[in-house]
Order: sequence, then C-alpha cells, then structure tokens
Amino acid sequence: MLEDKLKEWFGYDSFNPGQKEIIQNVLNQQHTLGILPTGSGKSLCYQFPTYMKQQPTLIISPLISLMDDQVTQLKSQGEKLISCIHSGMDEYEKKANIDSLNQSRFIYLSPEFILQPNNFKLIKHLSFGLIVLDEAHCLSEWGYDFRPHYALIGQITRHFNSATILALTATAPPYLSSDLEMILSTKLEIIKTTMNRDNISLSHINFSNDEGKISWLLKFIEHSGPTIIYVSSKKLCLELAKLIYQHGYLTGIYHGDLSYQERHTVQYQFFNNFIPIIVATNAFGMGVNKKDIRTIIHYHLATSPSNYLQEIGRAGR
Repeated sequence: MLEDKLKEWFGYDSFNPGQKEIIQNVLNQQHTLGILPTGSGKSLCYQFPTYMKQQPTLIISPLISLMDDQVTQLKSQGEKLISCIHSGMDEYEKKANIDSLNQSRFIYLSPEFILQPNNFKLIKHLSFGLIVLDEAHCLSEWGYDFRPHYALIGQITRHFNSATILALTATAPPYLSSDLEMILSTKLEIIKTTMNRDNISLSHINFSNDEGKISWLLKFIEHSGPTIIYVSSKKLCLELAKLIYQHGYLTGIYHGDLSYQERHTVQYQFFNNFIPIIVATNAFGMGVNKKDIRTIIHYHLATSPSNYLQEIGRAGR
C-alpha cells in the first residue's frame, strides 16, 4: 500500500487531501496538473513517485530560494542524490553539481539554464521518469514577457517524451490549464482541492491616513511573532524597514535587487530567528518555508490575487 511506503520513507501516517490522487496519476503515467493549497505538501507529490519509479526526476523551478529550500528539505530527510544549479552559485558549486548530474535522483534547474544549448547537452541523455513544473502558474503569468523561456518549456518536455509531466501550484487562474496545455502540447488531468486553510484567518483594517497605519503597525508588531510585511516597492521596503528598526525592532529587507548572497543572508537570519521581522516585496512570495511564521501583513495591496494567495500562504506551515 502507498500508505506503508509513506510511513517508511517520510514518517507520515496518512496523505494530505489531493496528494494520493496526484501520486497515483503520476505512477499511472498520467500527465497531471495538481492544485493544492500552500503548505499542503506539494513536494511530496513528486518525491514519492520518484522513489517508486526508480528514475531521476527533473524539477523546473522559477526561484533560487525555492530550489534552495527544497534541496535543504530533501537533505534533511537523508537524500544525497541531488543536483541543483542556479545563478547564485559560484563556479566551484556549479561544477560539483554538474559532475553529479548522472548520479542524481532529483535535479533542480531553471528554464533559462536548461534552454541554453550547452547546458541542455548536460542532461539530454538522461532518462527522466518525471518532469515537474513547480509553481506552474509562473508559466502562464511570466511566460511571454518577464520570463520568456517559460513559454519554451514545451521544447524540454517534447524531448523527454517518455517522462510524465506533473505541474504543481497553489494558485490557478481560470486560464492556467489551457495555457499549460498550449505550451506543453499535452492534455493534463486536473486534480484540485480546496484552497481554504483552516489554520489561517484573514482580517482587514481601514485607515484614514498613513500616520494611523504606521502607529497601528508599530504597536501590533510588539507581539506578532515572526512576521512578514509586504509592501509595493523597493523604495517603500527600505523606508518602512528603517522606520521599524528605529523603533527598536530587528528587521530585514527582501526585494528583487538584492544579490543572491544578500537574499541568502536575510533568509538565514529570519529562518533561524535572529531577526523576527522581514519587510519585503513580492520577491519573497514563494520558496519561504519557515514553520513558525505567525503574521503576514499587507501594508499595500498585493499585485494580484495569485500573489496574495502565495504571500498569505507563508503563514501557518
């Protein structure tokens, strides 16, 4: 039974809603779009069948932080056969991961890396049993302008045409499945569970001016626990973090213009409770898997409903 293997390999007694159905689909070689809420264990949906199928899995991921987080999680479970290559690595790290590709069970790459001809040569001979499109909504939202390589992912899946495709996301706009099927030239079976999370409550407060909002915020964060405060721009991120710091709270910043090392340092400090508060743009919306985040504050409106869902999903994991 799958539950026996779940207990043996991962230590869980039962699957979360949707996990077993997705895994069964993958084991039956059915291309699948899995839509599960944030914090529901989407990674297990490809890790489990990888162990069952005894073939390497390619995970195409949009964010360095997401790759790093999932690699760290796998290593904590005792998995050693992992390759991960991204632009934040130095040349020594990249070479070590390239050298381990042929022996790896899980391979994490970005679409930009794979679609470079010299890089594609490194993996084109591998016999992948599964290709995972992590945070699959990015193909639809980013694939035509911001990250044009996403629109070309079908070239990868067509080359590895014996591999099963598994697209995973927590945010699925109505057009997502049709966009994916067009990009991949493949029909996907959709498995979807409720997006509601019983351990997250939502509320909103109206303010007549910025002074009132700032006054409320400074009082609220006295007892808010590990907190992420989302703002709409880098400039506002810096200004608000400075203000909070001046009032005696250790505060980190996170935005898209930080270097890889700066991002890594801020995440490390936050994850290990050296700083309790992060002021961030939506660059901190995916790949943040800290177990004890208690508060998410949107100081400004999220840029889209899907970003809002991703960002509030950092809490209660």
